Amino acid sequence: LMKRDPKYWAKLMALPENERRALAFGDWDIFAGQVFNEWRRERHVVAPINIPRDWPRWIGYDFGLRNPACALWLTRDPDGNVYVYREMYVRHLTDVDQARLIRHMTAGERVLAMYADPSCFNRQPNGTSAHQNMQRFLPCPMVPANNNRHSGWHRVHEYLRWTAERPEPRLRVFNECLNLIRTLPSVTYDTHVNRLEDVDSKTEDHAPDALRYCLMGTTVRRSVGRNVEFEVVA
Repeated sequence: LMKRDPKYWAKLMALPENERRALAFGDWDIFAGQVFNEWRRERHVVAPINIPRDWPRWIGYDFGLRNPACALWLTRDPDGNVYVYREMYVRHLTDVDQARLIRHMTAGERVLAMYADPSCFNRQPNGTSAHQNMQRFLPCPMVPANNNRHSGWHRVHEYLRWTAERPEPRLRVFNECLNLIRTLPSVTYDTHVNRLEDVDSKTEDHAPDALRYCLMGTTVRRSVGRNVEFEVVA
């Protein structure tokens, strides 16, 4: 196109960024109000790889019953790159059935911890919490995620970011994680005057929330007898 009509190409290059990316490069994963405009399928979505057993693994979990519940499995390579290698995205399952499914999907792996939506630790009308109901069925400890939304979304931006000097982002998503791939680029900013830097919770943000919980997990709590150990994973 540039060789056929350099003037037209110059006009495309002069357009605002979103229009330029769509019309010049065919990148239609963009729109006004998009939060994660760093997202590029060709950079962030990868084919599955064999994950070495010594890479640390952990889970992020966003609770849901009528709304979707999402769990994401993450691992980190020795260079600090993080891979989302598995997802659970379900609705209308009880908390116990979700825990059993997570355990089934984790069979044979050593997962350090599951960073969960802090609401999982709130007591329900029946006097128990989702954490109490789920923990005995899970393959790892469930711990409350850091729910600082501003810092969490900033962390997601950091892992998605890439530059001409560093074209490979720190976050890669296996192409089997369809709901994260579908919803992460689709969330928009909250238009409320006090939450302009936050994601609009009316959008389908369950997988992005699970990702945020994961990436904010800088330490993992592991019980060893009566002692508690901490290990950096992200």
